[in-house]
Amino acid sequence: MNSLYGKFGMKMEVTRVDIYKILDEEDIINLEKLLKSYGESIHDWVLLDNSYIVIRDSSVELEYNKDEDMYHGQDVNIAIASAFTASARV
Repeated sequence: MNSLYGKFGMKMEVTRVDIYKILDEEDIINLEKLLKSYGESIHDWVLLDNSYIVIRDSSVELEYNKDEDMYHGQDVNIAIASAFTASARV
């Protein structure tokens, strides 16, 4: 029961690490705009040689499969996870 509860109770956010190579002044301006758009989801960024490493929170991306007419990604349902927890307590 724990494995099924864990599947339905997962978070929709993941920690993402992006690497941006800086070659000229235009890259710096574009990176600043990008960092402003990420806002408070950024945990940290590090300058390493001529690349920035950005650590941030990101939502799980869903992919649409036209053949199956379904979205694939992380199947999360808090109601089902809560029902499993309640059944386990009973």
